[in-house]
Amino acid sequence: VYIIIRDRKSKMKDIFHRLILSMSICDIMNSIRCSLSSLPMPRNVPGIYASMGTTKTCEVAGFFTQFSLNVPIYFGYLALYFLLKICYNKGEIHISAIAELCMHLFALLFPLVTALIAYY
Repeated sequence: VYIIIRDRKSKMKDIFHRLILSMSICDIMNSIRCSLSSLPMPRNVPGIYASMGTTKTCEVAGFFTQFSLNVPIYFGYLALYFLLKICYNKGEIHISAIAELCMHLFALLFPLVTALIAYY
């Protein structure tokens, strides 16, 4: 993330770097969620070690668990990018004009909508 942001004038021109940056930010959020482990779970749940949260913190952790679905979606889009670039010989302009906006919208909105539905 730091390398892309530090040299953003040249790196943000490429779809590859924009996909990697988005995927990395989502992966950082997912890693933080995973590192909390059982902490957000309600206290006094039998068989759960170090649970310190409430029902609400558990629901928020569930929201971020569902939202982390965007990481494998971005991995799939990265593979699609290389398929278009290498196998079909499509250029950056062609991929950017047709697919990039749809990639980011689906990768962020689908997990967000499903997480909101599950939360409420």
